[in-house]
Amino acid sequence: MSPPSRPGVNSTRWSIGVTASVARPAGRSSTGAPMSKSTLDADDRPVSPGEGRYLCGILDRQLRSDPPISNGALADSLGVSAASVTEMVEAFADRGFVAYTPYEGVELTDRGERIAREILWRRCTVEQYFERHLDVEMAVQRAYRVGRSLPAAAIEAMHGEIDRTCQTACEATTASDCPTLAP
Repeated sequence: MSPPSRPGVNSTRWSIGVTASVARPAGRSSTGAPMSKSTLDADDRPVSPGEGRYLCGILDRQLRSDPPISNGALADSLGVSAASVTEMVEAFADRGFVAYTPYEGVELTDRGERIAREILWRRCTVEQYFERHLDVEMAVQRAYRVGRSLPAAAIEAMHGEIDRTCQTACEATTASDCPTLAP
């Protein structure tokens, strides 16, 4: 059951049973700054959760070593078969998310990197929020699923409650910048 609506309060009921009420003008963050529209809002996701995991895996590998990333290295990192990686990166190449050269490897395009960084930011926001405000250590895969399932407004409300430097996407330039990068 959703709480009653009150003027000037954005209230979101999350499927995990937590209700966030944040008093602020619509379209503004908790600091009053304009909120950017998430590119991964619930009804506008360019990739499935499984595809997002592959994109995040590619970004993680790229931040750890120079691209292109071999299919074998990505398969080992994600715990999937090389054939699954090949199938996925070929589909990503067709959609403009990666540049892929058979037998050489894969590299995220700007579009693919933007999507992967926002997915990681969502997951990190969920992990940090649950750890800091609910004293719950959430497994990476669960935080990933929760981050993917919540609407942008809920993620932005959580983000407003934690002290993070990344604003709407992961801003790490190397793997050592952030300990939560692993897919």
